[in-house]
Amino acid sequence: MKESAGVILKAVDLDIGYAKKSGNRVVQRNIRAELYRGELTCIIGPNGVGKSTLLRTLSGVQRPLAGSVLLNGVDLFSYNRQKLAREVSLTLTGGSAGNLTVFELIALGRYPHTDWTGRLKPDDEEKIRTAIEAVHCEPILQQKLHELSDGQIQKAMIARALAQDGDLMIMDEPSAHLDLNNKIEIMILLQKLASEHRKAILVATHELDLALQTADRLWLVSFDRPLVAGIPESLALSGALSGIFKSKTYSFDLKTGRIKIFQQGGREVSLEGSGREYFWTQHALERSGIAVGENSAVRVAIKDGRWSLTTTSGIWECPSLEDLLNRIRNLPAIKD
Repeated sequence: MKESAGVILKAVDLDIGYAKKSGNRVVQRNIRAELYRGELTCIIGPNGVGKSTLLRTLSGVQRPLAGSVLLNGVDLFSYNRQKLAREVSLTLTGGSAGNLTVFELIALGRYPHTDWTGRLKPDDEEKIRTAIEAVHCEPILQQKLHELSDGQIQKAMIARALAQDGDLMIMDEPSAHLDLNNKIEIMILLQKLASEHRKAILVATHELDLALQTADRLWLVSFDRPLVAGIPESLALSGALSGIFKSKTYSFDLKTGRIKIFQQGGREVSLEGSGREYFWTQHALERSGIAVGENSAVRVAIKDGRWSLTTTSGIWECPSLEDLLNRIRNLPAIKD
């Protein structure tokens, strides 16, 4: 864990949801959590659990039903709109002003800092240049947003938020609709910006694997328990991650840090070997519905990049992993 310079935002006994004449609809209760300078925090949880509602509340767009939000020790909702925009940037999913150029979009990040004329001062121009360089937007600055890929638009939106230069950057699923390469690049970029520019960055995401590798902290939200916050490794060891990702068909695997799908098959084999071949052989077997045990009469051994299959009927040498799987699938039912 990198050293942090203190708490930027603090949620205290926070209830979030929607006020209605028929009574409040609460989507999350008693939230207690903090965001720290220089850290990337990811919110993880299922659809409909209130992640977007929480982001809107913490950014001042939506009032809480109960409790308080403190920004740099001051009640968030005591800030006037211009001052709040200088401290907090909010990037939501959805459309963008497609006729703007990338430069014009990034420059909009300085709007809360300008006077009524909207004229950019030298300090504003420097903040814009810093954001452009940090996100590497130079090649696309004069392109219209409607001409860009989804990944390029997300980078432009991040640069706009960075140019705004508040202590806190809040983003709702910035990697949604992106291909895998761009998902990875966006999360690495956010991790780097938090650390190097000393921002507190809060991101709602469904990318558990990337969040586990890039986030300094996780906030776990679910339908049946209060928000749980902590560093990823502690949440894994405490069982909090397993509690969020668990059903009859999948669970969080504490050994690998990944979601494990339970395949239906019924056959079991024992596996001998080591290294990457062992890992991917086990992966292939379990993906195919073949359990890996210890005392099965069907045995698989890996040596020098080749596989051998032993049963009560004999031994077969398998030149490839695919050949091994086919042989196991074609075996008659065996009672171990």
